[in-house]
Amino acid sequence: MSGCPVGGVSHTDGNDDGQSTFLPPGNDSESNIKTFCTLAYQQKTFREVVGNFPSSTILGMKLLIDIGNTCTKLAVGCSGKDGRKGEIVYIERKSECESWASLFTRIGSIYSIDSCAVSCVGHYDASLPDTLRQQSWPFIWLDSDTPCLLRDTPKGYGSDRLADDLGAIVVLQEQMPHVSAEEITRDGLLVIDAGTCITYDFIRNSRVTSGVISPGAQLRLKAMHDHTALLPLINLDSPDFDHLHYNLYGNGDAAHASRQGASHVTPLMGTNTEDCMLSAALHGIRFEIEGYIRALQRQYPRLRVCLTGGNRFEMSPDVASRCLYHPNLVLYGLLSIV
Repeated sequence: MSGCPVGGVSHTDGNDDGQSTFLPPGNDSESNIKTFCTLAYQQKTFREVVGNFPSSTILGMKLLIDIGNTCTKLAVGCSGKDGRKGEIVYIERKSECESWASLFTRIGSIYSIDSCAVSCVGHYDASLPDTLRQQSWPFIWLDSDTPCLLRDTPKGYGSDRLADDLGAIVVLQEQMPHVSAEEITRDGLLVIDAGTCITYDFIRNSRVTSGVISPGAQLRLKAMHDHTALLPLINLDSPDFDHLHYNLYGNGDAAHASRQGASHVTPLMGTNTEDCMLSAALHGIRFEIEGYIRALQRQYPRLRVCLTGGNRFEMSPDVASRCLYHPNLVLYGLLSIV
């Protein structure tokens, strides 16, 4: 069987569906949990990574719920010490077919959850708070009034953006363990989330001072279709769509894309209708992101930049050298408040 992480053991769970459960190497210490989860994350898939740990080793875990515009993610994590970054040990996308009660029962049978944090910017399900109360888990519904690492958060500020900002700070603190949140944001921190919409949050001295909200790639493509008579609808979520090709290598560099395993790349200037639209959406977003970063760097030469979101765009080298990409800023931000 392929795909076994270094130092670990891979086995099938006895089902015929070919799904694998990975067991951690060595003993069940906290350091092994951290090491194993890092290895499992590198598989680039959502999978239950510690389902076979004895329950005694996963006490005091935090349930994290991110209800976005496109999907709902759930994660389980353990808090870090002294306000530092904790660890996410399990992530899944919620199925629309599974109730909250069933989901909590399933997760609670594996992890001893002691608290929960929720960010909701998508469809609000009124049953969720009541179901959480039935579990007897204290929970925090993140909003601008929630005590956190940032001060004076603007009223009405999106909880996903706030979680992104908190996640960026704790991820940067992991790299600079002796630096406070205020020091990290003193020279300017730009947090960019390229999802359904692209959000830009500018933070200085632990305060969100300004920001931008821009349509994401799918919204741009849909707008072109909806407001014209002949332009086709290009669905980035289609199974036929080459995500490796378009999402990761939208910089027009066919040679680089080929080295990374992509068979084709969106040209800078299209030669057919679809490529023209894709170039406008994907290259346009890349130019937009780079433009904001460069403009802010001129004002704040020591600017730090964190990027996240489902649509990852490869930046030019001068911009990329200043950027840190992390796929789960919202989840780490939620983890920082419980």
